[in-house]
This record gives sequence, C-alpha cells and structure tokens, in this order.
Amino acid sequence: MSKKRTLKSIKMLFCLSLFLLCLPLNNNASAYDESLLVPSEKIVIHSDDDFEALGLSGSGTEADPYLIENLEIMPGTFYNNIEITNTTKHFIIRNCHLKNGFIGISIIDAAEGTVQILENLIEGNQKYAIWLENTNDAYIAKNILGPDTLIGVRLENCSSVTITENICDDNGGAGIIYANSDHITVTKNTVKNNEYIGIQIKFSNDSLIAYNQIEYQTEYGIKADLGSCNNIIHHNNLISNNVGTNEPQAYDGGFNNLWYDEATLEGNYWDDWNGEGNYSILGTANCCDPYPLAKPYSTEEASFPYYLFILTFIPLTYIIQRKRKR
Repeated sequence: MSKKRTLKSIKMLFCLSLFLLCLPLNNNASAYDESLLVPSEKIVIHSDDDFEALGLSGSGTEADPYLIENLEIMPGTFYNNIEITNTTKHFIIRNCHLKNGFIGISIIDAAEGTVQILENLIEGNQKYAIWLENTNDAYIAKNILGPDTLIGVRLENCSSVTITENICDDNGGAGIIYANSDHITVTKNTVKNNEYIGIQIKFSNDSLIAYNQIEYQTEYGIKADLGSCNNIIHHNNLISNNVGTNEPQAYDGGFNNLWYDEATLEGNYWDDWNGEGNYSILGTANCCDPYPLAKPYSTEEASFPYYLFILTFIPLTYIIQRKRKR
C-alpha cells in the first residue's frame, strides 16, 4: 500500500473515531412509545407451551425470543398484569404500559439467561412494578417504574441480575429492593421521591451498586441490611435523602461492604458532606466512605477518557500493524 493510501486510511479511521465521540451518551431515558400500544387482557404463562398458545411472535430461542410487546394492560388490583412461571424459553417484555394491577410483571422460576424486561411504563400497581424470584441472569433496563406502586423492582433468591438505566420514581415504599440474591448489578438508575428507601439489600452478597442518581427518599438513599456482605458501592450521587433527621444518607448493617472504588479511590457524592475527611455511614458495620466526591458524579466526564482512548488508539494500532507487515 502506498504512503498516500495509508494516510487516507488513517484519516478515515480518525473520522470514525470522531463519529464515536459525537454519539450520545447513555442516559436512562426510556424509549417507551405510547403510540404503539394496543389494549390487551392480562398475560398468564405457566409453561413453555403457553407462549405458543398465546400466538406470540418469536420461537423462544436466544436468537429469536418470544416477544410480549406494545400492550396496554389494566387488569384490576387482584390480578398481575403479566405473570410468567416455570419457563425455559427466551422472552422479552418490551414497550408495554402496565397499570392498576397487583404486580406489574411477576416472573418466578424462569430459566437462566432467558428474561429481558425493557422500556416499559409500569405504574399504579398495588405491590411491585417488577417481581423476580428464583430467576438468574435476567436483564432489566430502561423501564419507568412508578408512580403509585409500592416498590419499583423486587428480587428474591436471584443471581447475576442486571438492573440498569431505569427510573424508579414516586413509589410508596422503595425504588429497588433485593433479598437473598447475589452478584446483582445496579447501575445508572434514577431512584427518587420514594417514600421509604432508594436501594435496599438484604442478605445479599457480592453485588455492585454504582453510577446511580439517588435523591429525595424519605429515609435512606442506600441501605445494606444485616447479612449483606462484600458489596461494592461507589460513584452514586446521594442528594437530600433522610432530610430532617440529622442522620447520614446511607446505612450499613452488613460486613465488609466497600463504599468506594478500589481502582480509582473514589467513593460517592453526598450533598451533606462537609468537605473534610470521611463520610460517616450509620449502622452496626461502623463504616464510612473514605473518599467522598467533591461534586456529583457525571457520566459525561467519565466517558471522555474512553473516547480519547479511541481517538488515539485506533490510528496508532493501524500504524503499528503496517510497520510489522513491512
């Protein structure tokens, strides 16, 4: 290849890098589209055969999951809007409006890695917006959970569930609660205006709670109860939780939970931190955030080094590869 063509290729790669730099950053704005909705009766699935009986699109494989989408379901407070139990097929629940039921989405004993809950509006339900039990490796993203539901997301006996980019707003209890569940990832959620607690974990271990906006809960922003160990909690913005109590915005009754990122030695942002020393955290763990952030964590600021890396790495890699071929 000529030197002229090499320079042209580098320019093209650099332009690609600039394009990536201009891509919008992730935020937890749901892609929920009300214009696509059609009214539906409640969905009840108690075996794999029920997917096909309902005439859902898809075949239930990982590449072609069953689709429960674009439905508006208001079954009444004695019924779940969508109820799925004892299944092994892959499925996605997407762009549904689930209102005025007992539980918005109830999933129990679904096979590992088969569940995705995306871009739904779930409001006005008597108990939970989303309830998962005995279900591992599920993905819950970009849902609007609330108002007027007791709890946004509730997990029991689950593992490796990702809860990301959801909005849990104005619920009567808590935004997100999980119990007896390990390796849960809770990131980039907005949890606000809930009457009880923002994020609460009970007897749950080895989880990550990071990059969340947690504000205006009546009680704690984050609460790690007794029996919760080895959880990592960092880069969350905690603002105006527990206001009027003169208590910290978080509680830790567990053991060996880490309230900062070991790689960066950065903790969380607490709007009531006085700017000096540690941020004390209430609870029997007698712990603290040793590296509180001086200003709210910003996704944009954190993403810039990544894009800068792209801008320099792609062209540099190409040049090195060309030299090796000579």
